[in-house]
Amino acid sequence: MSTSIDELSKLPLPQRLEIVEKLWESIAADADHLPLTPKQAEELDRRLAWHEAHPEEGSRWEDVRERLRKK
Repeated sequence: MSTSIDELSKLPLPQRLEIVEKLWESIAADADHLPLTPKQAEELDRRLAWHEAHPEEGSRWEDVRERLRKK
């Protein structure tokens, strides 16, 4: 199945979000095949350290997704 970006852009937002979620899940499943650059690894380490120092500052993915779907 071949679908253009223009066609996908015409879908309602909830459907586009669902497609993005599924696409991201498929990318994450293959993440081991995509190595990080040293700069990317450094940034991830920095963000993880910040999160571990301030766990109350974040939002659960489920909450973020729900807020996006309400807009």
